[in-house]
Amino acid sequence: MRLLAKEETPLDWTSKKIGSYVLGHKGGAALRPSDFSDVGFPVIPKKAIQPTGELLIESPTYCTNEFASNNKRSIVDNSYTITTLRDLVPTGPTIGTVVNFTSEEKYILSQGVYGLKLNDDLDKKYLSYLSNTSFYRKVMQRIMVGSTQVHIRTPEYLDLEIQIPPLPEQQKIAKILSTWDRAISTTERLIDNSTQQKKALMQQLLKGKKRLLDESGKSFEGEWERLKLEDIVIKTQLGTSERTKDVEETSTIPLIKMGNLTWGGFSFDKLETLPKSKVDESLILKNGDFLFNTRNTPELVGKSAVWKEQQVEATFDNNINRITFNRNINTDFMCLYLTYGKGKSLISSLSAGSTSVAAIYWKDLKNIKLKIPTLSEQQKIATVLTNADKEIELLEQQLTDLQQEKKALMQVLLTGKKRVVVDGELK
Repeated sequence: MRLLAKEETPLDWTSKKIGSYVLGHKGGAALRPSDFSDVGFPVIPKKAIQPTGELLIESPTYCTNEFASNNKRSIVDNSYTITTLRDLVPTGPTIGTVVNFTSEEKYILSQGVYGLKLNDDLDKKYLSYLSNTSFYRKVMQRIMVGSTQVHIRTPEYLDLEIQIPPLPEQQKIAKILSTWDRAISTTERLIDNSTQQKKALMQQLLKGKKRLLDESGKSFEGEWERLKLEDIVIKTQLGTSERTKDVEETSTIPLIKMGNLTWGGFSFDKLETLPKSKVDESLILKNGDFLFNTRNTPELVGKSAVWKEQQVEATFDNNINRITFNRNINTDFMCLYLTYGKGKSLISSLSAGSTSVAAIYWKDLKNIKLKIPTLSEQQKIATVLTNADKEIELLEQQLTDLQQEKKALMQVLLTGKKRVVVDGELK
């Protein structure tokens, strides 16, 4: 089987079976539960091979030194390229994925994982990138067999005919794509660092351990006031009991249900709609409305979020309570306080119900006592944390853009639709 049709690749590309590039290969060892240990010889399990083409061993797995000594035929070093020809997931998301590692440490392969010793005609990094293209993945899905546990027979994998450019071009393509990988890794680290910094800042600000500067440039002072929730609430209102009907109507409105409410935000996946004629005008959401989830599974009940979709007209169902606070409360601050601060533990202690469904009733919720700063300090805290969120969102968008750019570049470089020359300039 060919990876690409003849008309899809340049004339100067070589078309050979994977097996013709393999000097030798090693299969994984059949590890039993008793063969694993807390320390010993490191193992490459199937789960370490990521769909992204990375070898991820965050929590090292070890087997006994005795087992490794008895299974030397399954031990590899970084001169080997690693792939897996077995997947425990029926769709086989990682099957056939090729990864490399640079560690000087030797590893033993688990069952279903293979080590390939490639000759000098095929660049290891190039093969790894090739194994993550959409057309390669489709071929892997085509040749795998099985149902609950899928696998590719070794002879069939080695018999796959791949089309590759001359070695210098392979190396240049791998170098170009590595640049994108470094940018992606850098952005991922920035996101992780920013997220951790925000969490630490949030914990300090929402507990009053860190005080910000007021408009005059002085630190906020004074004790936070302890208040009952009912003392700062003007009105509560449960949403509509109407549900989606099998009646077609041209004018509909989105219905925010408990599944659409997240911790501090919204998810618009699986968004249902209602005929607009069935929705009370008073239940149309307005910008700044504070929504509280009164009924859900025990671990999810008590979520809250502030509606800011000004361009979207929507309503909410009766598992959600719209709470209107008085003028001394900033809704963004209250959402943060009840989602991440002391308020979250207070709320979770109120949930009542079965192991599958829990509810928080207003008669209980209204009596919780909260320590609240002045409105100006609330606003300052909300602004600082909202800005931190925006920075993270910007980085996440940059990450998405980089990933899409790399994917598009792989598609044209690894099929020869766009060529490179040795000096690295794209043709």
